[in-house]
Amino acid sequence: MKQRVLKADWQPVLDAACEVANAVMMDDPVLSASKRERLMDLLSGLERKYGERAMITATRGDFLEEPLEAKKCLERALDLARAEEDSEEELEILDSLNYLDLQATDHVSEG
Repeated sequence: MKQRVLKADWQPVLDAACEVANAVMMDDPVLSASKRERLMDLLSGLERKYGERAMITATRGDFLEEPLEAKKCLERALDLARAEEDSEEELEILDSLNYLDLQATDHVSEG
């Protein structure tokens, strides 16, 4: 079984994710891009330390701007969660995928 990501290692990711969300809410694309890049760097560091993990890959997918890229990333995370037998993470990823599908549906109906 793979080592779980330590809470101390994950906390900076949570903080960075909040910073991305705040920047998006402020409608500041430059700040958003900067905060998103920092988040992706943190996730890459965790991948180097822990290997490919569902929670890391899913978080990356949740914060990618391109919907198709995000979906591919989340689908990979779902495969990882199932391989890791992490049902809680699996449910969170399915929720993210459903949200992406709803966004795509809303976008199509607006067009």
